Amino acid sequence: MLILKKFKLASYSLLFLFSFHVFGIDYSTPLGYWNILDSATKTPSALVLVYKNTDGTLAGKILRIYKFSEKESKGICTMCDGHLKNQPMINMNIIWGLKLIKPMLWGEGYILDPDDGKIYSLQITLSKDGQSLYLRGYIFKPAFGKTQQWKRGS
Repeated sequence: MLILKKFKLASYSLLFLFSFHVFGIDYSTPLGYWNILDSATKTPSALVLVYKNTDGTLAGKILRIYKFSEKESKGICTMCDGHLKNQPMINMNIIWGLKLIKPMLWGEGYILDPDDGKIYSLQITLSKDGQSLYLRGYIFKPAFGKTQQWKRGS
């Protein structure tokens, strides 16, 4: 009888955890939707989807642009080079190659800044509550870079 009760308790616990995983949002990873915040107003300027590639690395693409910067020509990447020049920014991959370095920290990736068309090395850190993502774009070493905060979106 005691074994049956323990089995039921374990079954209910697993069911609860499984249902949270399927129906809930996992805030322990950067996977999902993120609002890029305008540096001056702190209001959302674009929505990005961060997803996992088949090789296990993380990538991110622009899904929506709420507000165009002065350098953006109505959602066209005029400052980009090569095959991205004059391409629409919607569905454009702006993040790629991120690998898990340690819990809550991903690195060894890259980010495209559509405002200047440049590609920077990238490191991202997820906040403890999973609601903020801190992106550190840099050249050479993270100390020589700039951090931007994104907020989890929907």
